[in-house]
Amino acid sequence: MNYERKGMIPIFNLKLLVIVWFAVIVTAVVSGMCLSAYTVDKLEEQEFEKVFSDIQVTAENIHSYVRDIENFSIHMITSESLQKMLKDLDEAEGVKYFKTLRELRKQLKYYVALRSSAIVDMYIVKDEQEIIGDIGKKNKTEEEWYQAYLKRNLRRGFSTVIEPESNLRGEYPVRNFHYIIDIMDINNSKNILGKLVLVLDYDFFISTTMFKTGRYATVLLTNQDNQLMTFTEGGKEEAEKEAELCQKMIEEGRSWVKSGQRYFMVQPIREQGWKLYGILNKEEISHNLNPVRKVLGILITGCLLISILIFTPVIYKTTKPMKAIIQGMQEVSNGKLETRIEIRTKDELTVMADTFNLMVSDIRKLLQDSVESEKQENELRMKLFMAQINPHFICNTLNVIIYQAQKVKAQSIIDVTRAFINIIQVTINLDHMAEATILEEMKYIESYMLISRYRYDNIVEVNWEVDEELMDFKINRMLLYPIVENSMLHGIFPTGRKGKIGITIKRKESWIYVCVKDNGQGFKAERLQEIRKKIESKKLEGRNSIGLQNVNLRLMLIYGNECGMKINSDEGKGCRTLFKIPYDKEKL
Repeated sequence: MNYERKGMIPIFNLKLLVIVWFAVIVTAVVSGMCLSAYTVDKLEEQEFEKVFSDIQVTAENIHSYVRDIENFSIHMITSESLQKMLKDLDEAEGVKYFKTLRELRKQLKYYVALRSSAIVDMYIVKDEQEIIGDIGKKNKTEEEWYQAYLKRNLRRGFSTVIEPESNLRGEYPVRNFHYIIDIMDINNSKNILGKLVLVLDYDFFISTTMFKTGRYATVLLTNQDNQLMTFTEGGKEEAEKEAELCQKMIEEGRSWVKSGQRYFMVQPIREQGWKLYGILNKEEISHNLNPVRKVLGILITGCLLISILIFTPVIYKTTKPMKAIIQGMQEVSNGKLETRIEIRTKDELTVMADTFNLMVSDIRKLLQDSVESEKQENELRMKLFMAQINPHFICNTLNVIIYQAQKVKAQSIIDVTRAFINIIQVTINLDHMAEATILEEMKYIESYMLISRYRYDNIVEVNWEVDEELMDFKINRMLLYPIVENSMLHGIFPTGRKGKIGITIKRKESWIYVCVKDNGQGFKAERLQEIRKKIESKKLEGRNSIGLQNVNLRLMLIYGNECGMKINSDEGKGCRTLFKIPYDKEKL
């Protein structure tokens, strides 16, 4: 395509591609950001719900563990054998005492064996001094945790976690904590036989209760005195930092609250007064969701590339018809009016191409009409020219005739000759665009009628009906004469009787209406059709007259196609010829 002819380069496709790509990229980026934000928020919410659910499950596990330990302890201390052995110790002496003590220790070992996975050891403290059990020689009643328990004045409860001491003989090599319960006499609840102490495996407790707390949460457990029972890494520091917030949550009865970038959760352990706390860091969740963001980014990038690959050929296919239209325009501008564009996309481009083809066809027709019109003008000039004779020779000859007629006093010859001179003076003008007033046209026709009366013995009478205001209105000359002549020669004379010709010129609004009618023989329908076809033809026929066809062509050429002549006739009833011309005040 020859864009270089006007200094153009084919950048329309590039512009369209850039616009589409930009729109697709912006849409993909904005949609991706919105989708990412929505997805991450949802995932964070789901992760929080999961951790919160895990905290609830863990609280239930702890509650079940505690209930199991309590039930197991109650079962032990209410057994008749244990109750009897403790009472016998108070009364036995000597060998019987040691035998009963041995049986009691054996019973305690039996119970330890029943729950060896959860219970490391157990012993009985009697009278706050005597310790019954296989625990070595160290006096447990003097340890800090036991003294702290006694200060709480409880019938049963748990101690805090105790770290193992370095492989000392008689000590426990694992982290442990204790469950202490008063041994009441089943026959007299006011009589306390001693305290049962269970040494519990802390690691077993953690593995069976806190395995579902999630990898993002910091978890800590407090007893009824808000003392830390256990905590994950960083839990103690978090608890100390947010102690006021946690306490407020408890007071308000709220199970979770969001503070800054962290979620705080609390679940009470029923009956024991323990509380399980969970602290979830939103930034940690967001960091761990980075793989999700990467996947979303890859998906969005892939969709973007696919969209570009799809849209690019679509754009080229869409702009191809536009290229054809541009090329067609350039060919028309180079004068190739036979150019046609064939586009069948069944959309606006098809309408554009069809409109272009119609426009080119109209231009071609207008040019042909223009050429034909110019040709007709030349033919009219030739017809007028050929209709002329040397005017000076004719006028000189006619003046000689008038001179000779004056000698013999032949007035009729003088009148006819002068009328003929008037006609000659009008016809010698070769300009077919020349104008004359309606009054001048009337005088010209009267001169013609004067000659006709001598020739045909007053057989024709002409009547005029003209608006006074139109007398000085200018029209193209010799419009009326050919029509009047046609009425005489082809309408009235063939009848052989006297006839009348009526000429009406009236103004109505912006138009002047002219009507020439006669009472001659008229035309048969077939002949009338021939005449109409002839005068409507744009090709002049004949060389020796200025007839109706000439008048009609001049009317349409000068005043427009709507001003062409209309002929109506009925055989035996005469003929009527009509036309109109626009009224223009400047013509007055």
